[in-house]
Amino acid sequence: MYLHRVAIPGRRKDFFDERFKAMQIRIIAFLGLIFAAYSGQSHAGIVLSRAALNGTDFVDWGTLGPAELQPNVPNPSAFTSNGGIDGFVSVTTGDPVGRRDQDIANVQHFWSGNFNPGDHLLWTATDKSGPNSVMMVLAFGSQGITRGGAQIQPSYTGAEFVARISAFDSNDVLLGTYTRLGVSNEGYDNSAIFLGVEGLGIIHRIEFSLDSAPGGNTGGFAINQFDFSAAATAVPEPSSLALYGIGAAGLFIATARQRRNTPPVSV
Repeated sequence: MYLHRVAIPGRRKDFFDERFKAMQIRIIAFLGLIFAAYSGQSHAGIVLSRAALNGTDFVDWGTLGPAELQPNVPNPSAFTSNGGIDGFVSVTTGDPVGRRDQDIANVQHFWSGNFNPGDHLLWTATDKSGPNSVMMVLAFGSQGITRGGAQIQPSYTGAEFVARISAFDSNDVLLGTYTRLGVSNEGYDNSAIFLGVEGLGIIHRIEFSLDSAPGGNTGGFAINQFDFSAAATAVPEPSSLALYGIGAAGLFIATARQRRNTPPVSV
């Protein structure tokens, strides 16, 4: 007794045609799964506007105290975001930092710059010089964030400057660092450059600094409201879920077709 395939006229060509079609369906389904996975990811790198960052939470520096002419904020200081996320902010000088508010045009008192009038600012309160001589550090503990950014301006006006933002993971490994050219002036017009990051993974620490500044005073600068999105368990978007479903259905159909069209075996 032995096993052999029964020759059925015209069936062999149909069998290979079906196998080819099943392979095509599998390839399309596989590509669909890859595209679904990719579509759920955000583009990594620098973000140049608050609207583009599209954060879900923010830190208002006004919660650290009123605006004062003298540095009045302990260094470091704990903060709580609008959404209840806790963190710490510090400046590498180790000295107290300043709370300032952006002035209204022609009313110079706290900060005569180009943030939006009334913005609550956090200021490094130093005149140190040299590239990246002072860094403002925002730490977000064990939870981390997925994106974040703020507007930034040097203490002195009247010239261009280069600002830098750097992101680190929980092991202090650099995830990315980016720079942007800006102009520091007394415009009172919300033209201060925005500098943010996204798509780098889970960020546990953000550092702001200046590569260059008017008069070489790279240590003195301020940032306004810090917008961010807290890290959370990833949930695929509806479009991604649909693509996953299409891909899985394609694989199921291909397998079912192959089983249905496999020639019978006779003894």
